[in-house]
Amino acid sequence: QGRVILGGFYANRLEQHELHLKDGVYSSTQLPSIIETKNHVFRPVEVRSGPDGALYVADWYNPIIGHYSASYRHPNDAYRAALAERLLTRGIRVAGGAPTVAARAGRRGARAAMPPREDTLVTLESAPLREVLPRLLKPSQNQLAEIFFRTSGLVTSGSGEADSARAVGARTLAAMGVTGEQVAYRDGSGMSRHDYVSPRALVRVLDTMHRSAWADLYRQSMPQAGVDGTIANRMKNTPAAGNASAKTGTLDKTRSLSGYVNSADGHVVIFALLCNSFTVPNREVERVQDLLVSTLAGMQLGVARGR
Repeated sequence: QGRVILGGFYANRLEQHELHLKDGVYSSTQLPSIIETKNHVFRPVEVRSGPDGALYVADWYNPIIGHYSASYRHPNDAYRAALAERLLTRGIRVAGGAPTVAARAGRRGARAAMPPREDTLVTLESAPLREVLPRLLKPSQNQLAEIFFRTSGLVTSGSGEADSARAVGARTLAAMGVTGEQVAYRDGSGMSRHDYVSPRALVRVLDTMHRSAWADLYRQSMPQAGVDGTIANRMKNTPAAGNASAKTGTLDKTRSLSGYVNSADGHVVIFALLCNSFTVPNREVERVQDLLVSTLAGMQLGVARGR
């Protein structure tokens, strides 16, 4: 009938728009909503016309994320608010509300103060790092990476804020010989578009870890080519299968692969492959990366054994 029905899940309404065609270009006029409510749990995520002519609306609400897909400026505040809301649905009242970053901040530009400690309700003790690291690296678990990142700041400075964690990271990288010109990051998961790193910096970190007392644990915790993790289905039936240990990095039009592989004559080769802003299919980029690592695995380097 020249109209489009849309689920406005941000605005808690079912919208209708009238289409207009002029000179081969469509435009629309928004008409009065079919359904509109102030009830925040109404989230029409999909609208379909059934074979009987009726209009079917899928209404789904997640009380934790609220079905909001955009990034939060202060995710901790969002989590506390969602948790308080969830507790209320179970009959548990949160006195005074959850403190926000703005409420905790003193003057402009000052570090937000930690909220006062109240009676402890739950204490969760982490598994040892040797058990956590494979769970983080092999499936590329972003939440664990972010928690690990912020824990480093908490343990070192008493603050689990991102800026404290970044300061710890900067000092650690500097001790490895990585300068601020080679790396910049905002979070611990690598999901931010403000995270930048050079291949040289990654090789420097991998080399430092290879020379450390934790070298075996670090390498074994990474995904193993053709075996497990994010590269379980890559490099199978090649010299790199069961040999290369590498961490992937995946964003839209971004594919990276960095790690270790043993050459045919037993040398450990460290590599960092970073591919950005490409126009070919993702799988084609991964195919070239796999070919390069497999080639390294099959090479006879013919030099003194070592790195």
